[in-house]
Amino acid sequence: MTGPVSSVNGVASGIQWRDIVDQVSRIETARSLTPVTALRDAVRKQSDAWKSFEVVAARVRDAAIALRGFDALSVFKASATKSAAGRDLVGVSASSTASTGNYSVEVLGLARAERLGGAVVASSSTALGVSGAFTINGRSITVIASDTVTSLRDKVNGLNAGDAATAVIATILPGADGARLLLTSTETGKAGIELIDGGTGTLQALGLANGTAIASITSAGLTQSFRASSATGSLATSLGISAPAAATIKVGGQSITIDFATDSLTTVAQRINTALGRTDAAQVASETFNGRTMYRLTTDAAVDADATTDLVASQRALAAIGLTRVGRAGVAQVVASANTFTAGGAAATGASLLSALGAGGAPLGLVAGDVLTINGTRGDGTTVAKTVTVGAGTTMQNVLDALNDAGTGFGAGARPAAVSLDLAGRITLTDGTAGDSQLAMLVTVARAAGGTASLGSFSTANGTVGRQLAIVTGADAQLRVEGRTITRSTNTVTDAIDGVSLTLLSADVGNPITVSVDRDSDAMVKNVQGFVTAYNAMRSWVTTNTAAGAVLAGNGSARSQMATLTNAILQSPTGISGRYSAASLVGLQHDKAGVLSLDATAFSAAIATDADSVRRLFTQMGEASDSEVTWVGSTSATTGSAMPYPVVIAQAATQAQAIGAAWTTYITAGAPDTMTITDTFTGKIGAIAIANGDGIDTLIARLNAAFATQRMRLFASKTVDNRVRLTASDPGSAAGFTVAYTPGAGGDGTAMLGLAAGATVGLNVAGTINGVAATGNGQLLTGAKGDASEGLAVRYAGATARVAGTVRFTLGVMGTLARLTSRMASDTGSTSDAQVETLTARADALDRHATDIQARLDARKEALTRQFIAMEASIAKVNAIGSSLASQITSLQAQTR
Repeated sequence: MTGPVSSVNGVASGIQWRDIVDQVSRIETARSLTPVTALRDAVRKQSDAWKSFEVVAARVRDAAIALRGFDALSVFKASATKSAAGRDLVGVSASSTASTGNYSVEVLGLARAERLGGAVVASSSTALGVSGAFTINGRSITVIASDTVTSLRDKVNGLNAGDAATAVIATILPGADGARLLLTSTETGKAGIELIDGGTGTLQALGLANGTAIASITSAGLTQSFRASSATGSLATSLGISAPAAATIKVGGQSITIDFATDSLTTVAQRINTALGRTDAAQVASETFNGRTMYRLTTDAAVDADATTDLVASQRALAAIGLTRVGRAGVAQVVASANTFTAGGAAATGASLLSALGAGGAPLGLVAGDVLTINGTRGDGTTVAKTVTVGAGTTMQNVLDALNDAGTGFGAGARPAAVSLDLAGRITLTDGTAGDSQLAMLVTVARAAGGTASLGSFSTANGTVGRQLAIVTGADAQLRVEGRTITRSTNTVTDAIDGVSLTLLSADVGNPITVSVDRDSDAMVKNVQGFVTAYNAMRSWVTTNTAAGAVLAGNGSARSQMATLTNAILQSPTGISGRYSAASLVGLQHDKAGVLSLDATAFSAAIATDADSVRRLFTQMGEASDSEVTWVGSTSATTGSAMPYPVVIAQAATQAQAIGAAWTTYITAGAPDTMTITDTFTGKIGAIAIANGDGIDTLIARLNAAFATQRMRLFASKTVDNRVRLTASDPGSAAGFTVAYTPGAGGDGTAMLGLAAGATVGLNVAGTINGVAATGNGQLLTGAKGDASEGLAVRYAGATARVAGTVRFTLGVMGTLARLTSRMASDTGSTSDAQVETLTARADALDRHATDIQARLDARKEALTRQFIAMEASIAKVNAIGSSLASQITSLQAQTR
């Protein structure tokens, strides 16, 4: 029987053999297992240490990368003086492309965002009863009779979303006299909110236009169109409108035809330039609106409707393209009598006697001695109080003259109004100033015989509520920098002073301030100090972890790598040029203990003396000697060279281009043919129909509209001899197009285009860098693998094959350090990574060995335990036999007695 050890331990033998087994186990563990596990733990600590080394090396790498670029050592600060009254007129900031200097800046005016107000209606839930459509900043809105101010607000706000957001917010302004729709632009600028009427007077019905048209003039005095989403797409599509009928307009006295279905801004500009005989009469310019690139047609020539053809259609075309805009002059308040006054059965006139006056079909019964008392307020709120005593010959004109009196009547004061009698016999009081008004009038009659009477109410119910359509007029910002006047649509101006952004805060005409730009040596010192801190942390780590008794004691790899970094700081970078050729010359040096420090004074002095030389010393950069060659970048394989790399161009990059045959009018005997073009670069596909009688201009406009809609990197144009030219926007073999045709039923006229079906691609640049054939991709030429120039990328913008100068490439101190530490901190292929991999493998092997030893020890302990258990069982058995024999002997002895 073999039960649990505790049940038999020493019971039979009296020996504490369990203690003997444990002691033997401990001795054997200490002799065979403990050395292995101790070595395993030590190896794991070494592996962890190398992982920690990668972390501190990565911090040095990141600090070096931050300094190897141009910006870290091209830091500028800008400041602006205050106005004489102590106000901040301009906020300033400077980028790495700025230059030191002082500049005179005068803020002439701030940019404002436009705000428009619609007509006043009874309430926001009242049906407007307006049907039609209008376009707001290129997005169309349909209005139905049941629309209210609330639903119209929601329609407008629904378009202010997505890629083509209108940048217009609609709100409702409630008031005692009703509700108004307010449109507020989120973009500043004189252009404001661009509204196009759908052709049925919708804007005027909504109170957003006054029925007049005004020229669309820029701050520079040019006539401009609305913003369009494309310069080459059809006008209707680009402006977001339904195409009105083709019409002619007058530009510079010349008739210019506009077809909104086929013409683009570009074709209209070309037509104007051709008609006026100069290339700059009209231009298409791009601008950024609400984060999108938009386009406008501008012209310096006089623009007018063409009355020689269809004047209405011409005016409509001007309004649709935006060369004229809907009028936004304010509305003057009109207070009118509820009653229409009569005399002798007809509408009263100025000659009507008051004694004969009637209202609402009944006589008023005015007699001599009655007194008319008129009380009211002018538009500015000043009071008016007049009396007119009725005489036998008093006429309505006498009353009107009293009311219009320039001394005490409504015709007096700073804001006079005019009182008149309309053809229906209604008394009207009209404010002389448009806009919000307090104009009001009340007329009562004191009877000579006693008692009073009223001539009825006078209100805007039968007149017009005064209001401003343009509550806030959009305005461009204007400033004068060093005597040059600049106009911009926003209050943030980034192109007035190189590398400086100006935020206009307040205008102060006639009082310029000074904007100063200086190098920010403190910021640059801080940037370099960040590297110093990271470097010293790594040096301290290496010193601590490789000291006697430390985890990496006796391992020279970490010390060797640290020494490599130290040498890189001490040495001059290969190919460096300029006043400063070593880091120590600009204040970066080691002390006796190897601690790196930066002498801020010496560094700032070096920056002030020759900032370009300091940048060359620290940064990784390429410099091309040829104006048509630009250094683009490099890889970790590119070698800095003492001699610049020569660049020779064997072939310039070209754009894919195909030119067809000469033609003017398309001819086909059958249904329209289809031309399909695939953009190789984007993979996008555009297709157009070509019908019998289509002109070449129509075809080109359709192609460009398809390209714009599909966002294809292609454009179509017409040669001087009436040929269609297709061109890829980008150079190189990766950009191009494929032309395919689908003939219409009954005929095929595509052959006359002279554009064969098939693929057309451009050519990549070809040539050598450092005398070795380089790889071309578009205009990009990259140094060959295995050569010192490997990975060096330059862009050649020229059009001919030639020797293109040289490119000097230097790593600089920080470029060199970044490469070295990148190898140290890399997760793959670095020395530390190899150490971690080797140590991890060794620790894993030791762990397996320890597991094997533990298994043997466990088996040994179990065997000893079983042996002792067997011994106990044997002794117990012997003891049982002895007891039995003793009992038998005792029994026998008892029987013999």
